[in-house]
Amino acid sequence: MKQVILKYEINKPMKFLICGAGSIGERHIRNLLAIGEKDINILRRRVQPLRTVDQQFSTFINLQEAIDSKPDAAFITNPTSLHIPLALRLAEAGIHLFIEKPLSDSLQDVKALDTITKRKKLIIQMGFMMRYHPAILQIKKWIDDGIIGSPLSARVMWGEYLPQWHPWEDYKKGYSARKDLGGGPIFTLSHDIDLLTWFFGEVKNTFSLKAKKSSLNIPAEDNVEILLEYKNGFIAESHLDYIELPAKRVWDILGDNGRIEFNYYENILTLYKKKKDKYKEEGVNYENFDRNDMFILELKDFLKNIKEGITPNANLKNGVENLKILLAIQKSIKEKRVISLKELDV
Repeated sequence: MKQVILKYEINKPMKFLICGAGSIGERHIRNLLAIGEKDINILRRRVQPLRTVDQQFSTFINLQEAIDSKPDAAFITNPTSLHIPLALRLAEAGIHLFIEKPLSDSLQDVKALDTITKRKKLIIQMGFMMRYHPAILQIKKWIDDGIIGSPLSARVMWGEYLPQWHPWEDYKKGYSARKDLGGGPIFTLSHDIDLLTWFFGEVKNTFSLKAKKSSLNIPAEDNVEILLEYKNGFIAESHLDYIELPAKRVWDILGDNGRIEFNYYENILTLYKKKKDKYKEEGVNYENFDRNDMFILELKDFLKNIKEGITPNANLKNGVENLKILLAIQKSIKEKRVISLKELDV
């Protein structure tokens, strides 16, 4: 049953504040405009034209002035390390929050944010847009319906070539490359870690290793190997890197009665169902899939959650769970040992 938080006047026009107008901030602006929302302000370090939106918006450099403009909801799309301090100020002002993943790069003040949002009865939705991908929704349904039997293990591989990821900027200066801003593949490519948790439950332990052997001139690691053990005994392996060219993203989930393969960039989902000692193959092609549809769907869900007072599917609790796993991965790399998630309880 979904928890009712706070009902919002459905017909009241909403005012939005975009906090950080990089690529994801501009995407949210474009999508708000696309669904008919017009009352949009921006908070950023300096006033300058947007890269992909040919429209002028009121822009604030001072946070208090942005708060005084009385937005109903804010999108936190600035660098990861700055999420929580900003979220605390906005939540104290009674503003609903959409926070891009990951929640933060530390657990500092996470409890305080949870306390404030409960006291103020606010909606906080995490930007885990992959939960809205039609293939991911199909995979979850197959797993939940027991189509592949009891899940046994998963292997997830996601590699991007960082210099080509945001070709309009110097990859060495972007937040994705900077550990001080919460960058690096562990945090930047954390969607699949969230999805593994969404599919298979709570993580118990992790053991992880990193490497930095490529020619990329970045302070962060360039590839990571992650082993995850779940409380239900399920195990998963995740590979994340910044050196894959062309980009590659593949899922392989094994059950005792079948197997699921998903190639994200080829848009092909395949189900192998065991029949005696053979497999029956069923394929789904998502060649007409538009990546932006995921962002539109999560945006509409956010607005619906605010207007109907419903706890989001991807909520603050999920963001904290994901963050703990990422921090445990970092801790395992640093200390070269298996890390229990209990060590990160706060």
